[in-house]
Amino acid sequence: MPCDYWIWFMENSFLKAVAQEAISQHSADFENLIFVVPGKRAALFLKKYVAQCITSASIAPEFLTIQELMVRISAIQRLDALPLLFEFYQTYLDTCKTKPNNFETFVSWGQTLLSDFNEIDQYLVNPNKIFPYINAIKEAEHWSGADDLTDAQKEHLKFWNTLGDYYFALQEKLTQQKRGYSGFIAKKAVENLPDFLQKNPNKKYVFAGFNALSTAEQRVIQAILADDISQIYWDIDHYFIEDEQHDAGLFIRKYIKKWKYYENRKPKWLGNYYLQPKTISITGLPNGVNQAHAIGEMLQGVKAEQLENTALILADENLLMPVLQSVKLEIPMNITMGYPLQYTPVNDLFTSYFRLYLSKNFYYKDIINFINQPFLQHIFPAQPKAAFLKYINENNISYLTREKMLTFFSEEKVSFILIQHNETELVNKIRLNNLLKHYLPYQIGSRILKNISIFYF
Repeated sequence: MPCDYWIWFMENSFLKAVAQEAISQHSADFENLIFVVPGKRAALFLKKYVAQCITSASIAPEFLTIQELMVRISAIQRLDALPLLFEFYQTYLDTCKTKPNNFETFVSWGQTLLSDFNEIDQYLVNPNKIFPYINAIKEAEHWSGADDLTDAQKEHLKFWNTLGDYYFALQEKLTQQKRGYSGFIAKKAVENLPDFLQKNPNKKYVFAGFNALSTAEQRVIQAILADDISQIYWDIDHYFIEDEQHDAGLFIRKYIKKWKYYENRKPKWLGNYYLQPKTISITGLPNGVNQAHAIGEMLQGVKAEQLENTALILADENLLMPVLQSVKLEIPMNITMGYPLQYTPVNDLFTSYFRLYLSKNFYYKDIINFINQPFLQHIFPAQPKAAFLKYINENNISYLTREKMLTFFSEEKVSFILIQHNETELVNKIRLNNLLKHYLPYQIGSRILKNISIFYF
């Protein structure tokens, strides 16, 4: 059976080495020192290593992700995915010159279009050129039958003709609001960069751990490095840089060759870890449960001080829950992988809710399945629920009405269960969202609602 996990013991930490060198070089001016890394996890560990390196009382350096740096330079706040979609829909309604799509139809293509807008801005593509070019391609696809286009084809071409209008209208609205998506923020950061650097001449930046950078990110980093006091560190091996055909070094090789910063500098750092001898043990096991138990046994044998530098990499995300049940460690684990929502109780909650919506006749099994959901125990207490289930069983009830439900539950809860079918699906999602927020304990509810907004919106 293919190996579904790797356990990696790290003796030398790239971030620790960055912290040691940066602190030794800038020990006299921590106040103006800013570390910039790809994500929050790297910032968390880098902060820990920097704290270990500082031996006297001082003002701590600052730690930013690249996105946080872009926000600071641009003075534009990041807009979350759902509010952004609503803003784009309103822009679409204001701009559309034909009969607009309803929101549910719009969502099917609006999210894709926002992703494309993000790419255009991240890579600083000229919108005045890209949209006419796209339009020309679409017209060429229908060129051979231009005189015999169906109404649907004509509408299709009109849609492509209006992409630029939607883009520029959204840009104008976001500029006024000083909010935007990551690409918009990056584009504005490039535009605002000279003014920002002029206002912050004493800041020293240390960039660490980057690989594939967008055009906007490259522009920002190169402009900052031009001050000759900021630095950038790459976490890569000599082997991947020297092998021109190796994909792992593709981006960093390009930066080293093309950036002006490297005209009189050598890159920091290029390690020699890849070709060093390694100890690799392979264990063959028949199924995921056995693998999870084996992982637990292996980690139990690792010394406590070594566990902090141990990474467990799962090739199969379905192993996460069995592994968590099998591994009992004295130190907390930092889980950075995603877990499919479809395998969680939240998915079962929504599936049962939508089954109620689709059934229309309120079949007793659908209602029982819904009110028995673990996350709804605070909403449907045991005593009235037990009386309700007893009534169904004793009277052999197949379909339920609002009047019968009101005998056991409040008007608010009955309205929650017996969904009004003249409402849109979006409204029903919002109703469920609001009710969970009202009834569930804060810590549980906020976690569920965060997953709900990501998955269902």
